[in-house]
Amino acid sequence: MRGTRDRRRPRRFDDLARRRRALLRRPRLSLERDDEWIAAWRRNLAEAGLEETAELIEGDARKTLELIDDVFDVVFLDVASRFYEELFQLAREKVEPGALVIADDVALH
Repeated sequence: MRGTRDRRRPRRFDDLARRRRALLRRPRLSLERDDEWIAAWRRNLAEAGLEETAELIEGDARKTLELIDDVFDVVFLDVASRFYEELFQLAREKVEPGALVIADDVALH
């Protein structure tokens, strides 16, 4: 048994590493309207050396999301409570089957 487990472990880690590399190659897109958060976003990506891996679209997501001609596999919503339903409906039109939608602090709104 031990020998079998030892042979499988590297393959599993190789698979995880392959998936991680594939995810890092996928484009990441952020939408933000607040100038302070925009500056923080740019600063954080620059400090991490990841400026080339993500794109920021500045403006109100209720307008900018409609202009995006792409689909998402992960959507993270973090907005004021009065916009959650509207943005969720807009995002639903942009997700591929099996996509993950995460809504931050939704229980607080």
